[in-house]
Amino acid sequence: CKTERKQNLEKWKNNLSDQSQKKVSEVFRYWLDENKLYLPISALSKLSRPVNQRVMQHLRAGNLHAALIEIANDRTLSGQDRELARIARALAAGLGNTKVVMLSNLRDGFQTPVAGYFSPTLNTVALNQDIEVTTHLLLHEVLHAVTSHEIAKNSPAAQQLRKLFEAVKP
Repeated sequence: CKTERKQNLEKWKNNLSDQSQKKVSEVFRYWLDENKLYLPISALSKLSRPVNQRVMQHLRAGNLHAALIEIANDRTLSGQDRELARIARALAAGLGNTKVVMLSNLRDGFQTPVAGYFSPTLNTVALNQDIEVTTHLLLHEVLHAVTSHEIAKNSPAAQQLRKLFEAVKP
């Protein structure tokens, strides 16, 4: 099956113009070198609320753990948002020493603006300071970090993820 996919990819690539082949190769090299997991701005939930000012202060100070604990301890949350608080607490527990940075003009390999990304190589969450940081954005990127840590430790959860991946891949 992998051989067939590789052959299909080669056929597809061979049908591109030289300029397009060069651009595709450049983008893949960039992605493989950087290995960042991008969240496009267009993928952000419109229903997610902005994080509060105390969370933003922690993020600007580079204290990701404190930002998550602030969400977890936010007594103004109710209903479904209380579940997000529980998730934030669990993510904080699995965060390890992941760093956070607030950057301007974040873009992916295609130069499309992105809301944020997690870089496993740098063990860093980067958030776009040019947009409103929401709970969705923050928890999404932190989930990548915690998942990356669990996979590296080959934890029981990571083993379950691998089994699931193997079961559904073509």
